[in-house]
Amino acid sequence: MIISRILLALVLVASAASATAAALRIVEGEADVQGYEQALAKQGQWFQRAINVCVEREYCEKPVVMQMKVDTDGRARDCQLVNSDIKDAQTAGLFCSIIRNTAFPPGNAPVTAEFALTVQVVGKDGRERCPAELGSRRDTPGLVRQCLNHFLDVINSERSSEAHQYGARLEDMTGRMQVKISIAPSGKVRDVDVVHTDIKAWNFRRGIVRLIEIIDFGPADRRETHEVVFRVPFEGIEGS
Repeated sequence: MIISRILLALVLVASAASATAAALRIVEGEADVQGYEQALAKQGQWFQRAINVCVEREYCEKPVVMQMKVDTDGRARDCQLVNSDIKDAQTAGLFCSIIRNTAFPPGNAPVTAEFALTVQVVGKDGRERCPAELGSRRDTPGLVRQCLNHFLDVINSERSSEAHQYGARLEDMTGRMQVKISIAPSGKVRDVDVVHTDIKAWNFRRGIVRLIEIIDFGPADRRETHEVVFRVPFEGIEGS
């Protein structure tokens, strides 16, 4: 999950750590999407190592999008990066080498798919920063809501890989969650209280709370408390 990847990256990269959100898109043909996602989730540690190398070399500010052509036997015969800021072939090759060593579900016809990794760089203190384009908490009244929308969307995109990691059912990782968040003037979260939830998978619930706990919302002039409601799969904050 996103939290364990942050911890792994903190160990491997001295200057910065990275977490990833992943998305799969079938471009051509028919495929077992869940089977593809599970196959890619098994390679999570290898993708994280490639991301660590990428960040260490000061690349990967843009998403890394791998386009693959998978044969009927489930093997990727072709792979190329279609969007990245990676400047050397060796680093770029790390990602496609993982794709080529992934065992996808076999099918009746070849499939073309794209797999995107969005990299989020975490500071040395292990805290997530709100995207700079959202503005500051002092100047943007809706900053907390917008920032939560951003990060909750990230963890939602990790749901399939987390289901594989924990052996949980996706239906147990679905539901409504209401949380009260206390934010210090510094921007650090002081407390996250789960007011109500019907999400059954406790480890997924804990992952959501842990993610909120490490967000740095940026400085403001006073302590703030926000109560928000959202659903998984995530479609945006319902209330604040």
